[in-house]
Amino acid sequence: MAKGVIHICCSDSAWAGMRHAVRTGLLEGKKVIGFFDDLSNGPIDELIELKERIN
Repeated sequence: MAKGVIHICCSDSAWAGMRHAVRTGLLEGKKVIGFFDDLSNGPIDELIELKERIN
């Protein structure tokens, strides 16, 4: 059931570590998404592209 989990990180170092852990099976999950900008705060229920988040 945890295989459908999507991890979301707000820094590049956290993203890299989580991605490695998911790829090697240390952490269960489907994928890892990273927001590496100052727009990482706010609702994430609808993941949209950077241009749309800026607007």
